[in-house]
Amino acid sequence: MDFVLDNIAIGSYEDAVNLSALEDHDITAVLDLTVETSYSLPPSILKLKVPMEDCMPMNHEHIRMALRWLRAVAEERKVLVHCLAGISRSTTMVLCYLYEEHGLSFQDAYTLIKSKRDRVQPHPALLESVQAYYNLTEDWQPTG
Repeated sequence: MDFVLDNIAIGSYEDAVNLSALEDHDITAVLDLTVETSYSLPPSILKLKVPMEDCMPMNHEHIRMALRWLRAVAEERKVLVHCLAGISRSTTMVLCYLYEEHGLSFQDAYTLIKSKRDRVQPHPALLESVQAYYNLTEDWQPTG
């Protein structure tokens, strides 16, 4: 797991089920974007599961729900945003969060995430759905 901001980390399923790592990093909230996993956490750790298929367009209602929860929870807790490998879905959701909450362009958000977690690579289908969600007219692909 890698922290993109002081309170937002991107990681994998393996990070999410590693209770000692969550405790070591003071993670008290987990946003699970997987379809293919199922696990429970202690009651002291908040968890929201918003199932998103990898390599498939994201459901706009799922984007809204995940961002609403992330925005509310990240004010007072450290949050792990994860998918299976911590490469595509979690990166895409944190891109959206940085765009909405911190006013970063998608490229600046991607550059920030990439500087903290080198192995990120949002799938083009996910990026296309984000562009549609925000009604962006120009096609954006990450560089760097």
